[in-house]
Amino acid sequence: MSTGRHIRHLAGETIIYGIPGTVNRFIAIFLVPLYTRVFSPADYGVYGTLTSLTQLLGTFVVLGLDNASARWFYDTEDTGRRKSVIASWFWCQFLVSVVLALGLNLLAVPIARLLLGSADYAVPLRLALWVIPLMAFGRVLGNWMRYRRMPWMNVAYSVAASLAVVTGIILLVVVFQKGLAGLYQGQLLGWGITALAAVALFSSWIHPRHFSWKLLREMFAFGLPLVPAGLASWVTASSDRVLMTMFRGATENGIYYAAVQISLGMALLTSAFQLAWGPFAFSILNEPGSPRVYSKVFSLYAFLGCWLALGMSLFAPLLLFIFTTPKYYGAASCVPFLVFGNLAMTATYI
Repeated sequence: MSTGRHIRHLAGETIIYGIPGTVNRFIAIFLVPLYTRVFSPADYGVYGTLTSLTQLLGTFVVLGLDNASARWFYDTEDTGRRKSVIASWFWCQFLVSVVLALGLNLLAVPIARLLLGSADYAVPLRLALWVIPLMAFGRVLGNWMRYRRMPWMNVAYSVAASLAVVTGIILLVVVFQKGLAGLYQGQLLGWGITALAAVALFSSWIHPRHFSWKLLREMFAFGLPLVPAGLASWVTASSDRVLMTMFRGATENGIYYAAVQISLGMALLTSAFQLAWGPFAFSILNEPGSPRVYSKVFSLYAFLGCWLALGMSLFAPLLLFIFTTPKYYGAASCVPFLVFGNLAMTATYI
């Protein structure tokens, strides 16, 4: 297959995989005015910090098996062994998530006091921790669909999951007025429903009989060395919210988090590309022209990404004017640093 045809194929899958990201961005934009009016800046800042912490823990519990599973999945054409790859990853991530959530729940009060500024936030923290095991279902299912080149099914599931979660949030926060705790109760409701749907879709692939300790150890040899890199990426991309809350307070972090939410529009490019890139890159690994394809893709990514980041930086004040209140307008100065940082972070995956 020619270089041009490879790139057109990758572009097509990037557009398809970008649909859930686009939906999520619209949902995020829809929720920003809601959050900034229902929650105080301090509560909104705590929400941003808890989001960052769950991202950190979510990165850790994967143990690099998302990358390892792609390598082992494409190493064989045997369906039974491929099922062992998926099942071993799923059960490892799910059980590690449950154990971690149990342990940190016991320490919720001191953690809330240290990282969130008040022990009053221990309840939202506990609820947020239980979201992590439920997200294992969607994460493994999404990768399984990408490995099998089922982009439209992946899109349908991802969009349905997003709508289920946002419906749960609106129900608990707006209708029942449960506050910040209700936000995470809504997430638990939504992710619980999507977890049941995931089991219905690929239960035969994650049946415990397919679990293999031997295969898991082999995958660990590939995946575990990548964990520090994932944690380092979190430090670069998301630790700012934790540090802002610890050193400047939850209220100031709430204002800063508005800039973070606006800058996430950059994910319309980067997240879709990242999802499509991994399986695509591995699928042409042994073809003679693959190095040239990789080089061309990087050049196109840098060119298009820089123009998008520049546009978002210029229009940040307008976006904040439309979707927030005057107390958040000062966040516009942070947007250029965030969008170009996001662009550079994703470039490391190529």
